[in-house]
Amino acid sequence: MKFITVFVMSRIGVLILDCILMHFAKLYKKCDVYEIKLNNIEKLCIVSNMFIETVFISYITKYYANIPLFPYTHNFFGFFIVFTRVFLISIIDDILYSPYHYLLHRPFFFRYIHGIHHKIDRPYKGYIHAIMEHPFEMIGALYLHTIALHIVNFFVYIDQTSIYLHILLKACLACLNHSGHEVDIKLIHYKSLSHLIHHRYRTINYFQHIEIKLPQIC
Repeated sequence: MKFITVFVMSRIGVLILDCILMHFAKLYKKCDVYEIKLNNIEKLCIVSNMFIETVFISYITKYYANIPLFPYTHNFFGFFIVFTRVFLISIIDDILYSPYHYLLHRPFFFRYIHGIHHKIDRPYKGYIHAIMEHPFEMIGALYLHTIALHIVNFFVYIDQTSIYLHILLKACLACLNHSGHEVDIKLIHYKSLSHLIHHRYRTINYFQHIEIKLPQIC
């Protein structure tokens, strides 16, 4: 019953977040896109990945249940600590993900696993296109996410606020990566164009969110 509650609440949250982000993305230049219908296998992958995400959230919630919600509650320095931890998780997660993503582009893995995600070379539906991938790919990526959390916790400790803020940030950037707009957020050095170019050419930009200076293609 608890799992179902987490599933329903997280799906509602993702739906609201995706709507907000897609409206935000419209503030930026739109890329050329064309409509592609999803087949039953791809729809099944999307639904399966929603459940896998819920399992991940449930695991993280249980595993880190005994750590502090927020460090130094009565000290402004706590905000700096949270920011630093979110930054570290993001960097380590992306560093771990890049070689994994590169491996997924090798012929065997691309043909049987990662190719599902690359059916759309010009993504534009935000969360739906972000989550449209083989469940094995999703499980691998979330496993690396878990390792990133453990690494940060081992070296500098961690708090629940940092964990969930990073999950929120990662979800937001995943939606924007697949929004079909050239979103440029200078405050965090993020450009969705890097991922859009990756979808187009498939041989560069294996990081998820790290900004790379590239020519305009949209």
